Order: sequence, then C-alpha cells, then structure tokens
Amino acid sequence: MFGLPPWPIRWCALASAAALVSLAGCGNSGTTVAPAIPAPSGLQATPAWGQVALSWNPVSGAASYAVYWSTAPGAGKGGAQISRVQSPFVHTGLTGGARYYYVVTAVFYSGESGASNEAAATVPVRFTTGQAAATVIGQPDFASGLLNAGAGPTAQSLAQPRGQPGVQGDALYLPDSGNGRILGFNAAPTANYAAADFALGSGDLVTASNGTSATAFNAPQSVAVSGGRLFAADRFNQRVLIWNAVPAATNTPADLVVGQGSLTAAVPACNRAGLSGPESVAVTGTRLIVADSNQHRVLVWNTIPTASGTPADLVLGQADFLSCNPNRGPSSATPGAAAGNTLQYPIGVWSDGARLIVADSLNNRVLIWRVFPTRAGQDADVVLGQMGPAGNASNGGGAISAAGLNQPSFLDSNGTQLAVADSLNNRVLIWNSVPTANDTPAQVVLGSSDFTTTVFGVSPTSINGPGGILFLGQRLVLGDTNNNRYLIFQGQ
Repeated sequence: MFGLPPWPIRWCALASAAALVSLAGCGNSGTTVAPAIPAPSGLQATPAWGQVALSWNPVSGAASYAVYWSTAPGAGKGGAQISRVQSPFVHTGLTGGARYYYVVTAVFYSGESGASNEAAATVPVRFTTGQAAATVIGQPDFASGLLNAGAGPTAQSLAQPRGQPGVQGDALYLPDSGNGRILGFNAAPTANYAAADFALGSGDLVTASNGTSATAFNAPQSVAVSGGRLFAADRFNQRVLIWNAVPAATNTPADLVVGQGSLTAAVPACNRAGLSGPESVAVTGTRLIVADSNQHRVLVWNTIPTASGTPADLVLGQADFLSCNPNRGPSSATPGAAAGNTLQYPIGVWSDGARLIVADSLNNRVLIWRVFPTRAGQDADVVLGQMGPAGNASNGGGAISAAGLNQPSFLDSNGTQLAVADSLNNRVLIWNSVPTANDTPAQVVLGSSDFTTTVFGVSPTSINGPGGILFLGQRLVLGDTNNNRYLIFQGQ
C-alpha cells in the first residue's frame, strides 16, 4: 500500500518542486501551495592538488544531491551539473591555478531544491624548489642583467623594476620603476625579451621620464586592476593614481588620485588623507588598501574613491591617523617594540575581502588577519617569519630556514597559496595553503636549491633582489629588481 504524501494534496501536475499547483477540476477547489523543498546549507569548498572537496549540511529526506560548477562566479544552477552525489564529494581532474565556483541542490522524488550558498576554491599550482624560470622579460637571455639591457629605454627593456604586477584579462601591467613608467602587454609574454605594446607615464616606448601629473610618475610601483579600474602606487609622488577605465594605450592620463588633493601635488602628509612613499596597493570589492610605507601603516578606503584627496576610513599599524612612527615608537628615528598591532615599513598588501595579508618588511615578517580588520590598529592573527608578534629579527634571529624572512617586500595569493618575495635572502617562499599558525615554514623556495642557502646571480634559477610577485593562472610572475628583469615561472 502506498503511503500518503507528507502534505494533504493530490498532484495533478507538477511544474516544479516549489510551484503553485492548481487543483481545480481534480475533485477539490482552490489552490494549494506545495512546501518549498529546502536547499542545502553550509556548502564549503576545500582545494587540493587537482581537485576540490565539497561538503554541506544534509537535507532531511533528500534522495541525492546535484553539484553545479563553473569557473565564473554567480552561475548558480546554470553551471555544469554533476548529479546523484552525496556529501562529502570530491571534484577531480581540475586545472591548477583555476578558480572553481559551486552550488549544490537537494534532489527529492518530487523535485529539486533551489541552490545552496556559493562556495569557491582555487586549485593550487605545483611549483618545485629551485625550478628554472621559463621566460625572461627585460633582457635578451637569462644570463643578462644590465640596466635597460645595456642601452637606453626601449619597449623591451627595464630599469630597476619594483612593485606588484597587475593583470586585466589577458593584459599584463609591469611597473618599470627606474624608467618612470608602467609597461603594458596585451598578453603575458611567452618568449624572451618581448616588447611592450604601450606605456603609461611616458609619451612613447623609448623615453624614461619622471614628473608629477596625470601622465607623469616618479618611481611607479604596484599595479592593481579591479572593477574596470586600474590603480598604481606612485611612490615618490606620495600618491596612488586611479584610472576609471583600464588604460590600453600609451600615455593615457589618470582620472584621480588619493594621497594628494590634485594630480599635480606631491607632498607627504601624516593624516587621514595623506601618504608618504606608498609601495603597494590592493583592491577587493569596494575596498582600496594601500601600504603607506614611509609612515609605517596600512590605509583602507571602504569605498573606492571617486574624487581626488578622499580620506581613508581605517588605519592599521598605528593607533590613529595622526601617528606615523615605526612600531608606534616615540619618533620617526626611534622604532618602538614590535607587536601584533605595529608595522615598520610595510610593503606588500593582499586581500580577498575576507582576509588581509601584509609584508611588514623591516620587522622581517608577514602579518595575516584571518578576518578583515574593522578597528583602527587592530592586531594581526598570524605572524610568519617570527615565533610570535614580539619578534622582528632577520630570519627569526637564527640561520636562514624555511620559516625565516629577511626584509620581505611584495607578496601575492591566488586564494589558496601564498608567495612572498624574501628580498634580502634573494628568494621567493611559497606556502601551498595560507598559514593559520605562527612561524609556519614554507613548502617551496625559488631562487635557491634549498631553504638553508642564500645566493644571488643572473640565471634562470637565481634572483637578485626579488620585488613584485603575481600568480597568473599556472604561472608566477616575479620582478627581479637588481637584474632589471621579470621572470615567469611555469607551474602545473
């Protein structure tokens, strides 16, 4: 004998699980509403080599579940479907460096639920210790490291490149700090000594210049691209430039600036709107994050500025916007003691909106906020390079190791892995997952054959002053400052 359905209704037609079903002509009058089938909750995605593990809270009475996935956010049930699965489920055969987005539905005999929350994960890229770079930019070969390749500036040469590269679609933006420009490539180079397609900060591709205007820079450094805008830290002009549309042509002028009241000013200031020697910039969602390096703080704008001189909303590393001494010390020449809420010349910044990571260079450490900070001077949760927040000796006070750092400069994460330019150790350290505990050792080193040796030189496996680093799919782009080049490492 068949059991009664869980609600008092005879189905004449079922358009969808949560639809209104008309019973007119079925022996009853009126319209009855079928209870909505509950969607799964608590979906989590955990990446590993070539795969993502999914788990979610079960729905009572569900016969099975369907996973929908995409490489673009927001696809929901429009993504590719994997049916008849249970929690936990492992999605295999995935590409390293790619980010995957998932929702899950519950499947009943009577229909399918709506989508769960969306979860996302980036599959890690496999790099190996001491591996050789695949491509060099700025030099004709891996054995050359001369300023501007031994000649004047060209579309192919670089001078002391320092700062975070930026990417928009296929286009790659590389700071060429010593030539006062940012070089743009319509696609990331795959051959050595590739020529740039356009330049920002110069009227052509063969002129080095410094200045203070919408089209002239002074030691441009990090670049960030987000939301159809481009941001660049213009270090010695004490400012960050903003283009409201991502530029793709030589000498495109910036639209506005933060750190200064106009595009022709370059005055350092220790206040809510001022900057001094900013080296790095990051953008996530509506937030703009700037390493105000000379003033030993990180500034956060909760909304992307639309007018020059817009003041910041949050300060980290200092107790307030009017304090700018190293480690909150008594003067600019006298650092205080390192702590979880202090900074001493921060350089690299990264965020995914949920977490914040900062390279605290002169404290020889990297600070991680596991939840994005909301209070002025808020303590970091995790410190790398030191046993705890009070330490700041180079290499943690000991010999060079997988855990120590010596003036780390720039850093990047693909959401899963973390890469740090360990500048005075002439190497890059890679953690295959973002650490959650103090002094966690790295798993991979580039620029050296092991974790206990520091060398520098000009070759496909050596680095001299790493500065600027970017995960780019399965590749890692690295600024090799003192060798006047960028290196591209190919992962798997």
